[in-house]
Formats: sequence, structure tokens, C-alpha cells
Amino acid sequence: MSSLLQFNGETSKRGVGLQFYHTHGIETDLPPIHGNPSEPVMCAICGKTHPRIHVAWRKPVGMFGPWVVFRYHGKENVPDLSCPIAVHVLPKGARAMTDDESNETWHK
Repeated sequence: MSSLLQFNGETSKRGVGLQFYHTHGIETDLPPIHGNPSEPVMCAICGKTHPRIHVAWRKPVGMFGPWVVFRYHGKENVPDLSCPIAVHVLPKGARAMTDDESNETWHK
């Protein structure tokens, strides 16, 4: 099963719209998933806050077993595409979603 089968975002001739959210924390040695969301957005669906999602278009670089390899931040990465990717620094070309788009994406 390819990780693209789990993907909830957009695909087109430009590539795959990878979904990222920005985190910050005191220790940058920890993975970004442990950081605090930098841009919280109040959700009209559930009443909680979720991080704002940014979309950066990338073409697949290759495959690693059943997983799709993408390049961002100058490195090859094999992200879990079933949920947005936590990063300390947003990739080049990332576009912020609107509040409504971001909230809908978190509830897919």
C-alpha cells in the first residue's frame, strides 16, 4: 500500500500538495511534533484550536519500499501523508490555507 493512498490532500501535474504546520519549542533537538503550534486557529467545527496548515507542492523523488520519498529542506524525507507534517521551519513555497480550509483538513 503506497502512502499516497492514505493522502487527503491535492495531487496534480505540479506534484503533491504536502500539508505542513509550523511548531516552535525551547529545544530544537526534539522532533517538531513535540513543539507548540505557532499559528493556532479557532475551529468552528469542534470549538478547539488547531495549527494553521500550509501547503507546499513537491514532486515525488522516488520510492522507499511502499512509501513515497519527497525532498524538502534540502533532504529526502518519507513523511506520513495521512496527517499534516510538523516542522520547525516551513518549506520554501509553502502557502497558508484559510481558516476554513485548515479546519476542514484537520477534520477529514
